[in-house]
Amino acid sequence: MTGINPWAVLVAEVRGEFAGNVFVLYCGWEADLYRLAVLERFRKLGVATKLLEAAETKLREIGVLEYALFAEVENQSLIDFYLKRGFNRVPKPYSIMWKSLR
Repeated sequence: MTGINPWAVLVAEVRGEFAGNVFVLYCGWEADLYRLAVLERFRKLGVATKLLEAAETKLREIGVLEYALFAEVENQSLIDFYLKRGFNRVPKPYSIMWKSLR
């Protein structure tokens, strides 16, 4: 997959050490961010914001005008993080489904 989208995984480093990453999913008609994560010791340093900005730059470069992501409803600090950065809540609930392949 990375041959098609070599920037699908963006990685952040702080002082040469892995600090976090985000997966950018784009299938030609829809874009999503998946699993923006920063190691706890690097939080509150702007790493997540930089990863988000880098993902948005890449998406703009290929002409994407909007994208989506999911945040756990119990994680209010994460929801607040995204709201402060211009995200909007979807006005109606969606059912997120998954299947175990074990």
